[in-house]
Amino acid sequence: MHAGVRARSPIALLALVLALFALLTTTVQTAHAAPAKESYTLAYDPAHPLPIGTYIGTKAELQAKAGSQQAPTPPTLHDTGEKAAVAQSAKAAAIPAPAGMAAASGDNRAPTLDYCRSLYPNPSSPISAQLSRWGWCFVGTCGYYSLTDGIVTGVTTYRCTIAGRGQTDDRHVLFDIGFDNFQDVGLVLVDTDLVVGWTAAGYSGDDGSNGPCSLVYSAPTRKLLWQLGMTGTAEVWDTDSNGYGDDKISRCTAQANAHSDIPIWGEIASKPVRLDSATYIPGQPTAGLFPDTIGSMNAYSRTNPAHAAVALHIYDAQATPVYTRPAKADKAIPGGVASGQPLHRLYPRPGSAEETRYKLNRSTVSTTCDQEFGTLDTDLQCDEYPFASSYEGAGYANGNFSVRPVPKTQNLSAGGSLVAYYNSDRILNGDPYWVEIG
Repeated sequence: MHAGVRARSPIALLALVLALFALLTTTVQTAHAAPAKESYTLAYDPAHPLPIGTYIGTKAELQAKAGSQQAPTPPTLHDTGEKAAVAQSAKAAAIPAPAGMAAASGDNRAPTLDYCRSLYPNPSSPISAQLSRWGWCFVGTCGYYSLTDGIVTGVTTYRCTIAGRGQTDDRHVLFDIGFDNFQDVGLVLVDTDLVVGWTAAGYSGDDGSNGPCSLVYSAPTRKLLWQLGMTGTAEVWDTDSNGYGDDKISRCTAQANAHSDIPIWGEIASKPVRLDSATYIPGQPTAGLFPDTIGSMNAYSRTNPAHAAVALHIYDAQATPVYTRPAKADKAIPGGVASGQPLHRLYPRPGSAEETRYKLNRSTVSTTCDQEFGTLDTDLQCDEYPFASSYEGAGYANGNFSVRPVPKTQNLSAGGSLVAYYNSDRILNGDPYWVEIG
């Protein structure tokens, strides 16, 4: 062995070789390592889906687009929705109600998420169903994309349901919201942000205006929490100081919105509400409901001995007005759905123009009855239609009304039923309603 060279053991040589190999391997891996892939989700409109493989944008690009975006606010309301409600009434009359939906069901006044889903389990398009002036259901399909480095790798859809309930204990309306029936296609993230936000707008119309109502809401923020059955709530409320008119009415639109990982919001559904402080509704001085539907007074029946004569009178006035008294060749009497012209409640607030109108309705009926029938027996009363408590009453009807003697007891019973309906459906001064005879 050459002098000055120290012999190395086999073990030392093997350790040296392994160290050199590890160094070279690390160097090569560092030189050729690919950047980590980014996976994230983006909410989308299921009515306009993009195919898997579509490039949408990197996470940084989409976040820059989102910026500090807030949940979108619905537009300010500019009308009460009566014209649309009249058209909807005619449409609804020709379409049977969903199986299992009873017209007088308590669920229609206070629907739950499960009840809404039972009515519309798998709608092919979003359903916004007005069950009554107190109950509303929305059932539709929502969704989001799963993306990796800007490319769509999968699509998730789910059923989004909202149940709205009017309230008679204060100026507020309540909503529940739930997501279920998650369906995945392609490569999707197991969990993701799924955030709900509510917004509201006010009203500006011919009858008055008010600012946006207030909102309080809470909801899960992750997909897995929704899948576990957790739900969200929202309360729309207002003070009477924000309302207008004698009844301190506030009209607002409440809107539910959602986003996933990328905070770009999308609208789920919106719904007009009305809050009021009409103190002439007994026991319910304040309330909130859904005004974009026309209530129906359907308590009268021609077979009910309590008010059969009144029901028959109204039926004849609606169906064959030219044969009613007073005579008029082209007489057209509103109130039935077929007429396309609802009645509107007239509340005679003391000292108001409405009181003057109401008194003229009454005096016109009395004068016409005397002219047509003379003095009535004491067990009879003169019934009028449209009602004196409607803006379409005899005083301003231009002859388009009917009078008929009916038993006094039945007339009083019918009057009580009408007042009960006004209270039950919260028909305020100026509110439209139909009269349907069984």
